[in-house]
Amino acid sequence: MKTYVMNYGRFERMVAAKTMTEAAEKLDVTLYHFGRYATATGNEQDIKVAMSEPGAIFERMTDSKDWRRKT
Repeated sequence: MKTYVMNYGRFERMVAAKTMTEAAEKLDVTLYHFGRYATATGNEQDIKVAMSEPGAIFERMTDSKDWRRKT
């Protein structure tokens, strides 16, 4: 399982998923957009948050370090 972060301009979304395809589906984007604007992260704090609830979407403003679960 990997943690993926996708940039949406003013905010970012993050999800822990088994594959890029699963992550794109969870984030509700095409694989094309996922490939252009998302990446697997190596940030230990981000991974810890995402792995606390695999499959859940987390969101933050790009200038913030605090992730919130998206409802």
